[in-house]
Amino acid sequence: MPAHFGGVLGTAILGVIAERLDWTWALLPLLGFNAAVYTALVVLLLVKFARTSVAVRGDLAHAGRAPGYFLPILATCVFGTQLANSHLADGLARALWFVAAALWLGASVGLGSAIVLREEKAAFETVLSPVWLLPGAAGHTLASLGSAVLPGGWAARELALVCLFAIVVGAVVNALVTAALVWRLVARPIMPADLSASHWINLGALAIIAVSALRWIPKLSEVGLGLEVRISLGLLAGYGWILAAAWLPFLLLAGFWRHGWHRTPVRFDPQYWPVVFSAGVFSSATLAWSDAGDFPFLRPLAYLTAGLAAVAWAFLLLGAARWLAHRTSPG
Repeated sequence: MPAHFGGVLGTAILGVIAERLDWTWALLPLLGFNAAVYTALVVLLLVKFARTSVAVRGDLAHAGRAPGYFLPILATCVFGTQLANSHLADGLARALWFVAAALWLGASVGLGSAIVLREEKAAFETVLSPVWLLPGAAGHTLASLGSAVLPGGWAARELALVCLFAIVVGAVVNALVTAALVWRLVARPIMPADLSASHWINLGALAIIAVSALRWIPKLSEVGLGLEVRISLGLLAGYGWILAAAWLPFLLLAGFWRHGWHRTPVRFDPQYWPVVFSAGVFSSATLAWSDAGDFPFLRPLAYLTAGLAAVAWAFLLLGAARWLAHRTSPG
């Protein structure tokens, strides 16, 4: 069930990109569609928690599956950003930030403790996957949403520090996980099944560092934070974007190697939604980096990855519709 929130995530980032690229005709349809899907998935997730609580507790204590439950938090934050950009429900977007902040902090401490303190554990290589990047990415999307919705005045500095904490902790965690994933790719034999679409999470988890850092840099003076923090965030933004840009060619080549060379068929799977999110957030990061550093030559790359996100979104939406029709047909 958490994997299906990838659809909300992909649609939300497409809405954010549409706003940046002035695709005004797409803003309200994407927002309305996403609001309906997000509401339905939240209800279904709560029903799952109520009906299969034993199975859910088993997932939450498993190092390989527990990080997947950060995907609804991540989707909540990016949907909140889409909502905030529309200026149709600023209060609701702000409420989503507080809900997501409580869930992210609680899940990070609770799930982390449950996994670490568990006496029986699976082998490291069997549970390591790009899904481990979701907790850090959720922290960055939380900070990005916070830059748009958090009020000034009361507790502004304290709430800003929560966002900066999420940026730094998320960057450190994702650096460690990325290093472990690269080590496994280099040191172990690779089969086509090993290079699933979930590896696109790496691209999104790196690019979102740049987005969250660059969104907070202009707001630092409003909360009384100075040059030192600005420089630190600038370095983090450069680190995130450069590594994401380096990862993108590998993903494209790996996709050709898997689906072109080894002829692995492409079928609808919720695990393909990270392609939409990661391409979209890399486009957003590239646009932000282009504006912040006065690098206009980067904008075509942002347009290309935005187009990739849009095409992948349409393909997956059609696949999801066919999958749902097949699941609900009497035959």
